[in-house]
Amino acid sequence: MCGVAVLGFGVFMMVNVKVEALTPTLASFSVANMLLISGIIITCVSFLGFLGALKENRCLLLTVQHTQHP
Repeated sequence: MCGVAVLGFGVFMMVNVKVEALTPTLASFSVANMLLISGIIITCVSFLGFLGALKENRCLLLTVQHTQHP
């Protein structure tokens, strides 16, 4: 749920708020883009964990464990 919220907030900022004025040196890598990327990553990792727990798949659970604890 948190990943989807971050992703949604990133989309909202991309559409409605112009934050390029806040970070003039990082114009191509704005806050909205960073929120979108982190939201996608969080959503994918949490979906793998959910699917691994649902199917009781050891490989998926170990993948999620290794992505959370390097």
